[in-house]
Amino acid sequence: MRAFLRHNSISMVSQVYQDMIARQVKPTVVTYAVLMLAHSFVPDPYSCVHILNEMKHAKLEVNAVLYTIVMRAWAKLGRWDQVQETYETMKGDNIQPTKLTLEVLRWGRNRGHTYLVQ
Repeated sequence: MRAFLRHNSISMVSQVYQDMIARQVKPTVVTYAVLMLAHSFVPDPYSCVHILNEMKHAKLEVNAVLYTIVMRAWAKLGRWDQVQETYETMKGDNIQPTKLTLEVLRWGRNRGHTYLVQ
């Protein structure tokens, strides 16, 4: 999946995932992260959020990287309110931001969205 993602073949990322499911190969956190990255490139933050929620429902351990992917997808659409909401959800889930998470917030503040907290 990652190889296809590196070559911007988003449809093949999806195909590999579908093949995994058809063969009853259980997705891992890495699998979901790659899917989220693929959707964030489009950008399709709604799918990123859906995948993140599926992971939570499946009791998989989510982390700051996954939330940051969602934040970046929202940022690409200029939906800074959703960037902030995702950040607050992450903090509410007791997940500490990474340097990359904080860079997304700085990116927004530099664009004039001063309400973004850090």
